[in-house]
Amino acid sequence: MKKAATKQTEKTLPAKKAISIYEAKTNFSKLVERAKAGETVVIGAYGKEEVKLVPVKKKNKIQFGTLAHMYPPIDDKALRESEPEIIAMSGLNDGVEW
Repeated sequence: MKKAATKQTEKTLPAKKAISIYEAKTNFSKLVERAKAGETVVIGAYGKEEVKLVPVKKKNKIQFGTLAHMYPPIDDKALRESEPEIIAMSGLNDGVEW
């Protein structure tokens, strides 16, 4: 049943030329569905393109560790041996076995 409605919408709302503002207002929810499906809907006045209705690009999720290959691993042992005074002042050496 939805397919018939979609085909009818496609007939009444042209895909290539600019859709009038009145027509866009009347069929806004249908135009949003078309845009969500990936189509660029052009809206204008007097046959002149004025705005485009396009789907929002989804943001990529942050993937932690993707740049790890760019940085060498930190050698904690070398740090502890090279700066024993800093370790002592920081309190990190209090009863912790490295």
